[in-house]
Amino acid sequence: MKTHPLPSVDSQILFRSYQPLNSERLFALVVEAAASLGIPVDDCKLLKTSTELDLRVLCRNFHVLVTQTVPFERSGHLGVALDTYTVKSTFPEARDTVESTTAFTQVSVQKGVLPHEAIPPEMLRLIGSEMTAFCSSEETAAAMAIVRKLTASIVEISNPDAVFWGPSVFFLKPQTFLDLAGATNSNVLYLHPLPFGETDPATGNQMIGLTGIGAPWLIGCNLEIKPCSLPMNYLVETMYAFVNFTVKSGALIADGDVFGRDENEKIQMLIHPVEGKAPDTIELKVVHKPEFGIVREAVPAIQRRYDDDCKLESERISDVDQDELDPNDPVDAAILEQLAAQRQGSEPQFLPDEIRKTVAATPAEDGRQAEVAEPQRDVRKEEEISGTSHQRLSMAELRSFARQAQVSTGTDAGKSAKTAGLFGRLFGKKPH
Repeated sequence: MKTHPLPSVDSQILFRSYQPLNSERLFALVVEAAASLGIPVDDCKLLKTSTELDLRVLCRNFHVLVTQTVPFERSGHLGVALDTYTVKSTFPEARDTVESTTAFTQVSVQKGVLPHEAIPPEMLRLIGSEMTAFCSSEETAAAMAIVRKLTASIVEISNPDAVFWGPSVFFLKPQTFLDLAGATNSNVLYLHPLPFGETDPATGNQMIGLTGIGAPWLIGCNLEIKPCSLPMNYLVETMYAFVNFTVKSGALIADGDVFGRDENEKIQMLIHPVEGKAPDTIELKVVHKPEFGIVREAVPAIQRRYDDDCKLESERISDVDQDELDPNDPVDAAILEQLAAQRQGSEPQFLPDEIRKTVAATPAEDGRQAEVAEPQRDVRKEEEISGTSHQRLSMAELRSFARQAQVSTGTDAGKSAKTAGLFGRLFGKKPH
């Protein structure tokens, strides 16, 4: 899957006192991190520009840099991280930690020997970002895995005071970083759901939205949930669920399609194009969740279910008024045949992809979590949250879609295992 170009994957390990590792130890850790991706030691070449404390290693096409001699500066990127909800709620002493920091180790992985920023803009336009930046989900994930593993190794054998994970702007306690870095689902580190608030002008109630920092490197687009009155933990779960779904399947669902854990949840994906080189923005909108008072009228749909390996498990047509179907019409007869097959429990043989408006079951993974208190929020109907309503498709429209139908090949998409309360559980640990 194509992702937004990422020239470098970076992390910083902060120390109150300078405690560098020697080059031999560092090189061994680099080799170990590369080996976790199946890169043999013979493919890890120590470059001549390395020193006793600063290392440059070429592991196939991954240029690994470990820097320990650059003076620490309280630069802007740390200021952004310190202002996030995650830091303020789970790492309140973070700002003092930065103030007392005197040294840091930076871990960076770039693509190839020549750094992206060293190439003149005119040449970069000619050769394209693919030559100097990570531009696919596979290579970006590999680069992040090297940095994640190498950073965790350094944290484990040293005594740092904080860790900054650059791609998702996470500023974390060392143990929290190790917990996230060691999680089964790496997206808990790679994606940072950043809450933001907005006051409802009609009621004066506080609404919560989310921005998914790090999403362009995972799914190629920015990701957001606009402010609404749903519980924050549920919104965070939804965002992780969507990213897990997309990363596992290797492709976005179609613009306007919906996904959900079951038939009582429908979350619509809307793509908002952006001009220029910036990534498009994906909006996730909860359009049906009776548990929270959001109800929309049923529409004719094809529901697809997937197993844990992202394989298509079953397909079914739902919410079709059979009284409006003419058995003497070939298209209507095909739809009726499939509905009859569903009632008998047999697998349908014909399902028009163009009707597909529901993709079922994509909850988030991971389970190292602890509950946090959730403020009370009022829950309103769908029209109040989204400003739109969703009417039943006419049978004429359904027939039009069905005439263009193709036989389903059962490819590409996935689901994960269900958990709850993800945001507070990931970052709600009290200081030890």
